Amino acid sequence: MTRHASRLLPVIFVLGAALIGVGIGWRVFETGPDWFNRLFSDNAQVLFLTRDNALITRVNQGPLRTIGWADLMPDIDKQKFNQYQLNADARLEDQLLNAIEASFDTQYKSVLQSTVGVSSLHNQLIQLHGFIVPLEANDERQVTGFFLVPYFGACLHFPPPPANQMVFVRSPEGFTLANINAAYTVSGVIQTALYEDPAGTAAYVMDAVRIETFYGQPDDVRVHEG
Repeated sequence: MTRHASRLLPVIFVLGAALIGVGIGWRVFETGPDWFNRLFSDNAQVLFLTRDNALITRVNQGPLRTIGWADLMPDIDKQKFNQYQLNADARLEDQLLNAIEASFDTQYKSVLQSTVGVSSLHNQLIQLHGFIVPLEANDERQVTGFFLVPYFGACLHFPPPPANQMVFVRSPEGFTLANINAAYTVSGVIQTALYEDPAGTAAYVMDAVRIETFYGQPDDVRVHEG
């Protein structure tokens, strides 16, 4: 190696490191849709993407945590709820006996009406899978506020789940909900706060950053057939 080449090596190293740093920095602070697509999933259909600068800044700060519906329940509620969860293939007589025992358990009935959330989730950046129950819309009939629930039909065909199994989501820019029967992944900043509506009461409120399609069973608390 020549003397000139050896002198150029440190310069090349510094320039390379600087270019890598610029690339990383752009990845972190870029705020366009392509950046969001890379941050979350690659194959999902996106319904909503926030334009709120404060929320985008919060996403940049990270980290994004994927949680399940079980994470929204305090441990003591979770233990009592699981006590009466049977396998989907349980015998009919076992299901009937289980339902009778649960109906006489005052602690279990209290869990079904609980509005207590998990305080450590407050102001966290999370993503959660579930079904959308529209509540508010703009003049273009786009959804601007909705309940996110763990299973299809909650608040519509079936009674609402406990408040700590419901999230009221704000999406002020609005989005078109093409399929109410499908599940979605909602990402955003969650807070422990009560939201009451004739359709039900939620123990959490979330400001949506992104809403995309989800393929799978969102509910990790209740037992579902199929």
